Amino acid sequence: MIKITISRNAHGSIVGYSISGHANFDQYGKDVLCAAVSMAGQTALLGLVQFLSADVEWKVTEGNLCCRLNERMDSDKMDKCQAILETMVLGLKNVAKQYKSHIYIVEEEVQPNV
Repeated sequence: MIKITISRNAHGSIVGYSISGHANFDQYGKDVLCAAVSMAGQTALLGLVQFLSADVEWKVTEGNLCCRLNERMDSDKMDKCQAILETMVLGLKNVAKQYKSHIYIVEEEVQPNV
């Protein structure tokens, strides 16, 4: 199963996300659910890092993706990050709704990373 964790601050803004595991929907290398989830997470990361030049810590390894924003960035850039991240969450929730036995999404409140 793929576990997706969306981390939000006390104001409801997304400050990070992690994706781990495998869907086991099809054989390794042909699993379209793993590919869809991976694409959503990595595209959001590319948008944050390459398009917005946002200050983020991230790590991608086999079956895992973690991303955490520096919450001290200016409010305009944080708003742009939220547009990218909330769009990612919409896409992931849409896929998860159709494949509940393969994808699990958790939203949690976290403390600021100051």
